[in-house]
Amino acid sequence: MGQDLDSASNGSSSNSNSSTSLKGSNLPNKGSYRFTVTTNIREAASTNSAIVGEYKAGQTVNYDRKVVAGGYVWLSWIGSESGKRRYSAVV
Repeated sequence: MGQDLDSASNGSSSNSNSSTSLKGSNLPNKGSYRFTVTTNIREAASTNSAIVGEYKAGQTVNYDRKVVAGGYVWLSWIGSESGKRRYSAVV
């Protein structure tokens, strides 16, 4: 009996777009983002990139780019102190 219910799932095809499953994919290409957990700030859009700082939950960043790389949506901005481009994943 349970197999009949499982095969009758409605609307599952509407979630077939893999990009919508990435957290942050619905964010605009630039704007302001409030972090919900402590999140690393990196030199590049990669989890292998050097960590140069962190944002705590509740802190906000104003970003001017959104990048999809390595299975994450990355927000990017020019650091006010360093003048260098920085990245944080939406987690």
